[in-house]
Amino acid sequence: MGRNRGFSLVGAIVIIAIVIVLLFFLVPKLNKSGNSETIAKVTKKVTKAVEKKVDETKKKLEKKLDEKLDENSKELAGKKVEADRNKEEKPIRIIKPPKVLKKVYPGYPKEAKDKRIQGVVVLECQTDAKGEVEAVKVLKGHPELNQAAVDAAKQWKFKPFKIDGVPKPVKFTLTIRFSFN
Repeated sequence: MGRNRGFSLVGAIVIIAIVIVLLFFLVPKLNKSGNSETIAKVTKKVTKAVEKKVDETKKKLEKKLDEKLDENSKELAGKKVEADRNKEEKPIRIIKPPKVLKKVYPGYPKEAKDKRIQGVVVLECQTDAKGEVEAVKVLKGHPELNQAAVDAAKQWKFKPFKIDGVPKPVKFTLTIRFSFN
């Protein structure tokens, strides 16, 4: 594609160069033989034809360039939107968890209940700017209680944490207690 455009432009330039060389060498010789009117007409026709070809080539190249620029700008705009969408704010670590709006109590795992296992599971929770739990990681806890705590915490909903009135994603620790009381 690029080679054809370059070739068209180079071809037009070569034609112009040939015409100029021919006119430079032939016109003086023909003028001596008395055919000056014919030479002037031929020169004018050839010059117009070359100019027309150059203009057509120029218009084609400009059109193709505009199309390519449009394609590239649309592609770049799409990438920017995608990058903005994928751009995640790094969560802010806070000491005290935000206010709980929805709390789901964990089910006591049957094996842990049968073995009379009690204790706490300490989780690291990450919420998005809406207060919805995005990620949960166990920091400390009994292996038979951990998954139940994680499953419950993923369903919790918190009041969005705001800084200067703007909701922000946050990380905090959450403790879930398992007991028979």
